Amino acid sequence: SNCYILSTGQALDISILYADVMWNALPANERKRWSRYALALVYIVWDPDNWGHVTYTTGQLPPFGNFTGCRWVGLAMASIFFEGHPAAEKWRKFAITEVKRETSATISADGVYPECVSNYYPFWWQNVTRASLAFQRHGYADYRNNQKYHKAITFLIDILTPPDATCHQDPETLTGIRMIPPVGHHPGA
Repeated sequence: SNCYILSTGQALDISILYADVMWNALPANERKRWSRYALALVYIVWDPDNWGHVTYTTGQLPPFGNFTGCRWVGLAMASIFFEGHPAAEKWRKFAITEVKRETSATISADGVYPECVSNYYPFWWQNVTRASLAFQRHGYADYRNNQKYHKAITFLIDILTPPDATCHQDPETLTGIRMIPPVGHHPGA
């Protein structure tokens, strides 16, 4: 079901981030145990039988970007963390293709995402950002010059940091724009 794979994808992504931070502090037996756990999650997330609601084979856009994003961000992280794994390149290629496909198909020309702008979009965008940053840092893909990527970031900044009516608005310097979280009402807050 969608919720099962959503939870599994999230567990995979977060466990890989945790391991990346803690790896050198873990004893060898914990590294081995964690690797088995993470790879089991990878196999569940990778298995197309768990994705019957998504028609990847037809090229049709998946109906739930916030759900499918959990799949490919987990596979993106796994492809880098388990780089020597025989399937790592397949996971990576799939994730790169999905980031590109979902971004180009779902982000409108003005940066808007079609699914719940105040909740699902930021959640989906976190997935896009983690995968994009990991790919960029490891030399697999670079989305910095992608126009829709830029438009999406600009749109999210605009809705997450709305203008503060108590401040002067200067579009050239962005003064008067409240940053999240707001810390007082002083210049630059």
